[in-house]
Amino acid sequence: MGNIHSRACIEDSDSVCLWLGANVMLEYSCQEVHYRRISSENICCSINLEIAKASLEALVVDLQFLRDQVTQLSHFLTNFVSVTSRLLLRVKQDTSTAIAAADA
Repeated sequence: MGNIHSRACIEDSDSVCLWLGANVMLEYSCQEVHYRRISSENICCSINLEIAKASLEALVVDLQFLRDQVTQLSHFLTNFVSVTSRLLLRVKQDTSTAIAAADA
């Protein structure tokens, strides 16, 4: 991963924002940036951590949705099999009754 360095003249502000693209922006207080002297490597690690945390949250939500869908599908299939079995049993009984009546 390459580093990008830049200089800028900005008005006094309480924070510095880094736009990473893809709707991702990180905000650091100027105090944090200045006094801790966050190196570009630490910023990259922080950025990666923030992105990983956001991805994890999205994955947990998606996983819960999929669990709900699997549960609903399981209930549907159980009911479908039950209804289909009853229907086939009724058709078989009706067929047997019709054959018996025809033979008599």
